[in-house]
Amino acid sequence: MKLAAKLTAVAIAVLVSVLVAGPALAIDAPILSVNEVHAWRNIADSGSGGDLFILIRFELPLSISGTSSDWCDQLEDQDGCSDTPPNPTAPSSLPLGTANVAFYTESLATTRARERIPRVGHGLAGIYFPPGHGITWGDVNASGCVESGFGVFDTDSQSCAAVVWEAGTTRALAVADLEGPATGLIPVMLALQDAKLQPIGTYVASNRIVPDGQVFTREALDGLERVAPNAFAAGAESVFREDFVAPSGGTDLGDTLATAAADSGLSGHLDTVGAEYFGWSGTTLGTVVVLMLAVALGAVGWQATRKTEATAVGFYIPLVVGSTVGYPPIIYVASSGLILAVIGAMWWARKQPQ
Repeated sequence: MKLAAKLTAVAIAVLVSVLVAGPALAIDAPILSVNEVHAWRNIADSGSGGDLFILIRFELPLSISGTSSDWCDQLEDQDGCSDTPPNPTAPSSLPLGTANVAFYTESLATTRARERIPRVGHGLAGIYFPPGHGITWGDVNASGCVESGFGVFDTDSQSCAAVVWEAGTTRALAVADLEGPATGLIPVMLALQDAKLQPIGTYVASNRIVPDGQVFTREALDGLERVAPNAFAAGAESVFREDFVAPSGGTDLGDTLATAAADSGLSGHLDTVGAEYFGWSGTTLGTVVVLMLAVALGAVGWQATRKTEATAVGFYIPLVVGSTVGYPPIIYVASSGLILAVIGAMWWARKQPQ
């Protein structure tokens, strides 16, 4: 067998063995909780049965008494986590797949959507379904949940709550409900303000969501200030969303890819498919897909050139690009590269004259 084929086979074996071990951390998932779940329909599009917007207020505790791990410990950027109380400067830097927000029907039997959770601590998350979603309005067996990523921890955490189906049936009524001081976004934001122990007026003033509060509504659904403008204070439109914070030390390309993956919902979709069809975490499924692509490109490189270099380049390009968004985790790529380097060095040493 040629050297390239041997090294490729070893690399595949190394990555598959790590996959079998899985990316699990040697800890139980910290507790988390859903505080309330609301649903509105026809907020932007009433065609084909109308759209559906699910809003979830949640908490991933930054500090948990009597335990060795909390959600601040899971952040890529832990600046501020050692403060008392913890006050992370990058609460959205949770690694892809570590925690998600999900919407279920049929008493948790059917997963309708799973998306990356926007931050740790108290926050808002949203799931938007365009028309044609097929979800029955008023379903008493529907639930909104927050949950740890499948296969990430030794023991998973999940918290769910029943949906409050809000009254508005047409777009005008739905918008009026969203803007209402007692029925829509305002009471949810006031509850968030109280939960975060913020002074009165921090997120809501004169029954309007101010710029600091709009940070949270944009994490739930970017553009809510245009759907329900009367729920927001004048000038709120100018506030920019707090975007996903890529792991520190990444290149510009790596940051761009990680941000795009986070905003696209890739992690949530992979978690859903992996859990539903294979019993895997999203990280494992994503890694398997990238590994298959790497093997295919490596084989093409070998068939086209019969060169070891082309085979190695074809094999590692998908792995390196995929590792920037966590598929596979960078530690797997680095470990397999180190092992291959050792094997290559041993082979080279054996070929040297004694």
